[in-house]
Amino acid sequence: MSLDMTTLLFCIATVQMAAAFLMLSIWHVMQQYPKEDRLSVLIWAGSQACCGIGTYFLAYRDVVTDVFSILAGNALLLTGLGLARVAVSAPWKGPGKWGLSLLPVAVWLGVCAAPSLAASPAFRILFMQAGIVCLTFWTASACFKSNTQHLHTVRWLGIVVLAEAIYHLTFAVYFHFSSLTAITDAKAHGIGQGYLFFLLATSAAKAVLVFAMVIEKQQFIYKDQANKDSLTGLANRRAFFDGSQRWFRDRKTTAKPFAVVMFDVDHFKQINDRLGHSTGDEILQLLGRICVEDLPINAIAARVGGEEFLIFLPDISPHKAMLRAERIRIRFAAEANQVVCTSLAITLSGGLYTSTADQSCLDTAVACADAYLYDAKHAGRNRIIGKGMLTRGSEDNLAPPALSEAA
Repeated sequence: MSLDMTTLLFCIATVQMAAAFLMLSIWHVMQQYPKEDRLSVLIWAGSQACCGIGTYFLAYRDVVTDVFSILAGNALLLTGLGLARVAVSAPWKGPGKWGLSLLPVAVWLGVCAAPSLAASPAFRILFMQAGIVCLTFWTASACFKSNTQHLHTVRWLGIVVLAEAIYHLTFAVYFHFSSLTAITDAKAHGIGQGYLFFLLATSAAKAVLVFAMVIEKQQFIYKDQANKDSLTGLANRRAFFDGSQRWFRDRKTTAKPFAVVMFDVDHFKQINDRLGHSTGDEILQLLGRICVEDLPINAIAARVGGEEFLIFLPDISPHKAMLRAERIRIRFAAEANQVVCTSLAITLSGGLYTSTADQSCLDTAVACADAYLYDAKHAGRNRIIGKGMLTRGSEDNLAPPALSEAA
């Protein structure tokens, strides 16, 4: 069987249909996966199926009528490329921009409905090439922008689609600045076969990468769950020490400043006993949310015990570290008492240790922060104590005298 354009188009369509079938099979067994991931795989299956059927129609344009080979074939091809753009965003942002992704299909059908435009092969070819180039570039851009989890497979998928977009654009420019008058003429110059060989390779690569993306994303979810506290969404003890130690390894010979803060909710056992464990969980979740909102992006916040929280603040001065810790303490006291709606004052104590990477290690920093927290508890709670630093806010008058001095 010679590798003419019909044969190559048939191979491309077969690869796309096989990918659609396998993706549909994977979607069927992904019952325990997040619904966004299942929807993405289902849309990918639809994208590959549309491209495959459309390519079959284009491959046998000498056998089927123009309604199938020109109108339906190109419409399905544009639909498949538009669905690919939707599928890329589905696992992260939801399948948005359906209308914009499928707009080229509607315009194409409008072109075919206009006799003057439909009768011009040059215009049809120009429109299809422009639509394909725009959709593939848009899909490649979405791969890089939507990849918030920095998955390697999504990055490689973006590279493959970007290469495909560049090749589409190169072929379109060559076609319109050469003596070619129809796509079928390209095979006489050899450019057509090279173009289709490249599309065959990228079609196979995209199918493999979509499968690999499903696996890698699930592995990311498992790893993320293993490093997160399930109640607050913050890092757990292991993730805290791994992330902080990484910073120390990168800066062990430099005098970069850092701070470690250890927080503890005052009288948390009494809160659980009097208000219930569900209220206690709500208070811990509030503290976790405040840590996420009030800390810089490079900070590491973790829940390391029942009501104990550790915060690592890299590249920060002692004064700014104290301001950060104080902001959390004051905000927590204000919002916790609004959320719980009780006369029982809910406050926070903290210990703060600051140093530089070349003078101290993480274990020492955590131990010192824990010791300062112990001092804050014995000094009356609702305060932050550090080396030479002590704060106590106006919330002190809220401290409930009826509670015991137990932590």
